[in-house]
Amino acid sequence: MSLRKLMTALLLLLLVSGCTPAAINYDDLVKSALSRPMPEATNHNKKYYRYYLLPDVGIKQSTQISTLYEIDRKPIMLDLDVANIVAKRYTEITENNEGKEKGDQKEDSKIQFSSLIKEEAVSYRTTGTYVDGSDKEQHFIFSIVDLEKHKAVVLENGQVDMMAIVNDANMDMIVQSMFTTMRSITVNEDLVVQDFSKKDIITYHERYEEFFEHAIPESGAISDIIDKTAPKTE
Repeated sequence: MSLRKLMTALLLLLLVSGCTPAAINYDDLVKSALSRPMPEATNHNKKYYRYYLLPDVGIKQSTQISTLYEIDRKPIMLDLDVANIVAKRYTEITENNEGKEKGDQKEDSKIQFSSLIKEEAVSYRTTGTYVDGSDKEQHFIFSIVDLEKHKAVVLENGQVDMMAIVNDANMDMIVQSMFTTMRSITVNEDLVVQDFSKKDIITYHERYEEFFEHAIPESGAISDIIDKTAPKTE
């Protein structure tokens, strides 16, 4: 093979390699998101919680417990996890009444909630902790679900659930934004427990159980499902 042909072959190989998308390192992505500075203040206040959204966010619909917004024309759903907040409070009351043993205090360092997404549906999952705006340690579960043409990103901390439909090109930007918002959230759990009856909790839980559990593994039409279950503007 002549030198010219060899150089041409190498150039073509480099071009082909350059066009191949690099696999996303989700571990590094999560670490990067957690290392970003915390917002100095929140800029959205609801009845039950307050949080920070980046300036480039466009809000489509909002209620006191849910917000549907967009980043780079990609939908993101933010929901207050009413069911888990109330269930956790009932558990705490029961344990206090029964007299929690000292040895059981170690359980407080473990995640006290379950993901809405089944393990077999995810292509990636990790858990961790962070310190929120009130200097309290919170646990989180971060999951990726592969869809036909996009990916669903689900971020949960037992107080709120966040889900976005993204592609690889805007994955980094949206994940960074989701973590920024989640880390800024402060929830008035006492008010949540006070306002929501057991019937309200069951209805809420069934709605989002169907939203996450049945829609994501089967089809890529999650954007349509978001439209159908989006919060109605008050």
